[in-house]
Amino acid sequence: MVLSAYTDPPDPVGALVLGLFGLMFFCAGAGVLFREFRLDLIGARVPGRVAGMQGGTMSGGDGYRMSTRAAVVEYRTLDGDVIVKAHFYRYGGRLRPSQSPGDTVEVLYLPRNPAVFRIADEPLAAWMGPLFFCMGLSLLVFSAALAGALPASASPATACAGALLLAAGIALIRFRSARRGEGGSRAVTVMGLCVLLFVLPGLLMLGGGVAG
Repeated sequence: MVLSAYTDPPDPVGALVLGLFGLMFFCAGAGVLFREFRLDLIGARVPGRVAGMQGGTMSGGDGYRMSTRAAVVEYRTLDGDVIVKAHFYRYGGRLRPSQSPGDTVEVLYLPRNPAVFRIADEPLAAWMGPLFFCMGLSLLVFSAALAGALPASASPATACAGALLLAAGIALIRFRSARRGEGGSRAVTVMGLCVLLFVLPGLLMLGGGVAG
């Protein structure tokens, strides 16, 4: 069933702008997902400590400014090296990291690149990559629609709904992979259900919405 079809005249400039933003979000999401899956699958787990908080400012082109905060984590690798580094995930505005200076945390880091790490139970890690990935896919689909590159029967809304389902499935799989070693065969079953209920339908809707 077609939810909506894009039938307006092509808009090359709008398509280019939207496509650039889509590509930016898509690449950012793919990069974050690659980083997090590597940490989940091959990362070493060690205890760490929140040594402090690092503040910063995020600025927009219209003069908008927002303060940000990130936990600074200190941990010792299995090789004995001590690393002190600000966390990859930053919180802005009224949002604050759930950790406080002095808290003990579990750290995941890449053995071949110990400076790449994550607090193991970081809530943003499960959905930030899939969210950016989904936004990028959706913007790229609408960019193609604005450029007139999709068939007349295409449904960008259906494709975007598919991208949303796909992102939800990836987020759930990411959440389970972050808890490796817990649940055994049950974890495999849950991840299989995520693929069947979210990832495959999302891919089918995405492909069907683009192809028409």
